[in-house]
Amino acid sequence: SYSAVSKRITMKIVFHKGFSMLELVITIGIFALISVFFLTFQSDVFSLNSLVTNTFSSQQESQQLLVAFINEVRPASNSGTGAYPIAEATSNAFTFYTDIQNVGVKQRIRYFLENGAIKKSTLIPTGSPPTYNEENENTTTVMYGIQNGSNPLFKYYDNTYNGSSPPLEEPFNIPDIRFVKITAIRPLESSKSTTPRTYTTQVMLRNLKDNF
Repeated sequence: SYSAVSKRITMKIVFHKGFSMLELVITIGIFALISVFFLTFQSDVFSLNSLVTNTFSSQQESQQLLVAFINEVRPASNSGTGAYPIAEATSNAFTFYTDIQNVGVKQRIRYFLENGAIKKSTLIPTGSPPTYNEENENTTTVMYGIQNGSNPLFKYYDNTYNGSSPPLEEPFNIPDIRFVKITAIRPLESSKSTTPRTYTTQVMLRNLKDNF
């Protein structure tokens, strides 16, 4: 009859409407899961990219510091006024005279640790005879974020140093110093890496060598 046919049609319509709603819910759920996956993946990619970038930046900065330190300390010699090549030597500061441009002008260079940063002061003498005017000293920061804790920035060794000898003890007798070791400890600039990295090198003051 017309009533029975109408009822079957209505049931089919209701059934198909219900199925379509279920499909919609499932589709939305799958889409949400895929979105979460891609957002997480994207976040991990950005974090990895940041970690790689910061690692490279940190290594590049530390390499520049260590190379400059070696090139400046190795040729250290008497100042323009005849003062001893080493002017200061403590656990966290080292001052010396050097002609880094090889032009006969002995600059006074000081590396020191201050407020978690390694800083470098350069003083070029003026006049004849040359004088070192403190007002002309220029200071720059060469490395931030240092976390040395109880570890000294500098260690010093005498002419008996063989690569494994213990460092000299503070207070240091400056004329005994023949080798200088610098060590900087700093974490990477990333929330996913809290392990500190250690950057270190050592250099012999070639104008002071006396063991051969």
